[in-house]
Amino acid sequence: MTVASWLRAAVLALVVPSVVAAQVVISEIDVNPPTNDDPFEYIELRGPSGASLDGYQVIVVDGDGGGEGLVDQVVDLGMACNDECSLGSNGLAVVKVLNGGFSVPAATTVIRDPQLAVPGGGIENGTMSIVLVAGPVVLAEGTDYDPDDDGTLELPAGDTIVDAVGWTDGDGSDIVYGGVPLVGGGTPPDAATRFAGNDTPLDAAAWYHGDLRGNTSSTTYDLDAVSANFPTDGHLTPGAPNEPVLVTTTTIGTPTTTLPPAVSLPLRLALVKPTRLFRFVAGGSFPLPDLALDDPRTEGGTLTFTGTTGGASYFLASGGWRGLGPKKDGSKGFRFKGFPCRTIIVKRTVVKGLCKSDTGTIGLPEPGPLRVVLRIGDATRYCGECGGVAKGNGDAVFKRKACAAPAGCP
Repeated sequence: MTVASWLRAAVLALVVPSVVAAQVVISEIDVNPPTNDDPFEYIELRGPSGASLDGYQVIVVDGDGGGEGLVDQVVDLGMACNDECSLGSNGLAVVKVLNGGFSVPAATTVIRDPQLAVPGGGIENGTMSIVLVAGPVVLAEGTDYDPDDDGTLELPAGDTIVDAVGWTDGDGSDIVYGGVPLVGGGTPPDAATRFAGNDTPLDAAAWYHGDLRGNTSSTTYDLDAVSANFPTDGHLTPGAPNEPVLVTTTTIGTPTTTLPPAVSLPLRLALVKPTRLFRFVAGGSFPLPDLALDDPRTEGGTLTFTGTTGGASYFLASGGWRGLGPKKDGSKGFRFKGFPCRTIIVKRTVVKGLCKSDTGTIGLPEPGPLRVVLRIGDATRYCGECGGVAKGNGDAVFKRKACAAPAGCP
């Protein structure tokens, strides 16, 4: 050990407790872009704006049989920026190739790693773990830190695992290090995204993940191969805040104020097609949402379908809602436009919706009944249910007509 490295290790031994307290976590990873890995692989970190990354290192650990515990890649964040790196003014940093790859916002720190420019990519595509380590000793690439193959990394004195994420390629004897194995959504997945607002380290529930579709620069998850908790509008955001942003609700100031009761809808039509399309229509006479209490333009909403084979849920962001009526004041109702729900319309004479591209876990044949629930903010506003006699080929499409309004809403 040189004098300079000894001094650095001694200093880090003193500052590591404050380093860990800074709550830096892994934010997003893209390890297997479609068609070709380089130059679009990246590892994103997030934490407090401008926080120093001195004392941190990102390591990629092999977990395949015969290579358990072998550290394939080390990025020393205390030296990778010609000195210590720090998070950008937006609280983000991205480890990426020297040249090319995704463009990232100016507020994000870019940490160049030449290993990611290797033809075919630099990150293991099989069983692997990406681990964020804090401590005074930088690990050595090519070293086996699990010589006993017991699933525990034997790190140098003073080094600790701050955060981790990983997966296997399906071999039952493989090992994921750090205790955060992501399950499902590809075998193995291509990418993973930490939920916005969830900075709990070493927590598999903080992540959604899956395969990607498209070309090598794609940020689009393949909805046929994603995790069970995959959110509507989930996608990669290299160097930018993760999406979708979790819905926050405003507490009503007066404790005695109550939302109006939910409305049971007599559905004229409920339809599910194998082309990944949901459609429902209800006609009649219905009250509109209360502009003071459950205006979807401020509260947002959720549309949920539930059948006997599974369910699907769509987040309806407040920004997608528009009022109907003079100057779009909402006096005649509301319209939502977005993705995957193309349109949701709420009027006094009709409530209807059309969603494409994502039918969740509902499959065909679906025997029914199928329940539709439209929530605004935290409360159910409208609901309907269709069972009865199938129209058409029930093995290929779910279609019901003239369904009575349910006795009540959930």
